[in-house]
Amino acid sequence: MKTSPTKTTDLVKSIDKQLKAILTEDIRKIDDVNVRSAAFLQLIAA
Repeated sequence: MKTSPTKTTDLVKSIDKQLKAILTEDIRKIDDVNVRSAAFLQLIAA
């Protein structure tokens, strides 16, 4: 099976897009947890 260079490039771009989407989602989740933790700590400190 021989793939053309453009097919390979498209595949890499597609994988790259998916990885970025996953990472972005993870970062959002982490940010959400951090915000909740900060709010909780402020309640304790108040």
